[in-house]
Amino acid sequence: TLRDDKRTLRESLIAARDALPAAMRARASRSIADRIAALPAWRAARVVLLTLPFRSEWDARLAVRDALADGKTVAVPRVDAPARMLHALVIEDLERDVRQHADFRDRILDR
Repeated sequence: TLRDDKRTLRESLIAARDALPAAMRARASRSIADRIAALPAWRAARVVLLTLPFRSEWDARLAVRDALADGKTVAVPRVDAPARMLHALVIEDLERDVRQHADFRDRILDR
């Protein structure tokens, strides 16, 4: 079925990404962050919403750090599983604010 084909393709692409050497992924992440930072819309933005990396995804924390250094408000999505909702959480300090199971209620952007 199409669903099975999509799952198989997704799994093979993730496996290929996982197999890339860490140094290559780091260079690619820096390149992605630099290309985003060069966009006029990014430069003009006062608030940005970014996802944080999962497994071997590109390291968007680079863009978070760049945005914070530029004085932008940075938010990331947080899953509220019981409510089946996503909340945009403000990140002021990447190391302090982003940790597994952090209490996030005070940093919800849409309240």
